[in-house]
Amino acid sequence: MEIIRGIFKWFLDNKEWVFSGIGVTILSPLFLKLLNRIADNLNKDIEKERNETLPLQKVIDSEKKKYWLEKQIIGIPYKPKLSEMRRINKANDYTNDWDAYDPQLFYCNNNRLVNVGLVGKTENFLLYDISIKDGSMLIKTSEDSYVLAEGICSTSTTGGSLQPSIMEADYDNDGDNELAIRVWVVHGTGISIDSLFMVDKASDGCWYMFQFLIKDFFNEIYKKYNSTVIDNMLYFSWENNIIDIPQKLENIKHFDYYCIGRIAKIEYSAEEILVKFAVGYNLDFCWDYSSGHGIMAKLQYQGENKWKLIDYDYYNESLERYITKIMDLYFTNNIATVEQECNIKFPTFYKSITEYDIIEILYDKREFGNDTFRVDVMFTVHTVDVREMTYQAILTIMQNDSYNSTDNMTFSLWKICDFMIIE
Repeated sequence: MEIIRGIFKWFLDNKEWVFSGIGVTILSPLFLKLLNRIADNLNKDIEKERNETLPLQKVIDSEKKKYWLEKQIIGIPYKPKLSEMRRINKANDYTNDWDAYDPQLFYCNNNRLVNVGLVGKTENFLLYDISIKDGSMLIKTSEDSYVLAEGICSTSTTGGSLQPSIMEADYDNDGDNELAIRVWVVHGTGISIDSLFMVDKASDGCWYMFQFLIKDFFNEIYKKYNSTVIDNMLYFSWENNIIDIPQKLENIKHFDYYCIGRIAKIEYSAEEILVKFAVGYNLDFCWDYSSGHGIMAKLQYQGENKWKLIDYDYYNESLERYITKIMDLYFTNNIATVEQECNIKFPTFYKSITEYDIIEILYDKREFGNDTFRVDVMFTVHTVDVREMTYQAILTIMQNDSYNSTDNMTFSLWKICDFMIIE
């Protein structure tokens, strides 16, 4: 049918040349009227099929399907053609062989599906990377329908891309599971940007995919903190409490106040979604201009593209990255390196483990600026006999001066002066 329509459209566009070429002189107004009526009917059929496939397409601004940071990407219902279904059913499964994934296969600037790769799956959902319009995401829902969104699943080089993370849960508490999709994209400055999407069934009975946009909450976040200057030193103030990690104004290259950049980190489980916002000295800053301060909040998805941030709190990205680095070295048998860096003796961990996971890092931000302060790290270890055990590490941290550094993300700001583990 599509071929017939294409031939007929070409015929109409070139009708005078065609008829003159074969010597036909019957281009009467009545005959042209008949041809145009046939064309109108074909166009109506095309529009009808499009509306049946995409019932809410008319109310969705097509411009909002692009630009990861500025305009919202919205996935809309999609009905694959028979030829596309054959490719989907034969898609390469990269979920357990991510090193074989090559994002270049899915960058193709056309409207024809060429390559399909399965990049994520849960009990009831499938996520595909497909080569339509420079890369798009295709989701098979729990009702065997499909959602298509213009937006790449991953970037970077073969084997170096971060695999999309997906999780199925009832995030809006409506009794039906949604699919949360977290992807890392927009590389180029030594970082990657987390993007979160939710695949949800709307009130019209169709499935859509909605993107969480950080910029929609900037004004709300700005009201949570202040920038305070005391004796030519810039301080970050949270809930009317000054965080005692100052910076000399003369060392800051951009502004004399703190601001939220475009970088956010997404941490999520089936129970909750946590968003962490980095704080720096430049609206478009990267980690080179990060202050080390951060703001985190729980993200509530309330259904049909409604998002809400609750339970705001302060965290220190620099401190948490430093502690994670030390714990990584400790549990990968690099104790000598840790002891040399911290200049203390670390206890031997007698369990033979296969992996460990940090559950939570706890500290009191009001103690920053003291000679030392306490940090509690809750973590789990997996032993060789496949047992999971939970432990607590108690760290005593010394804070060094931050005045002369333009980057408070540096690990030199912190030093462990005592370390112990209790069961």
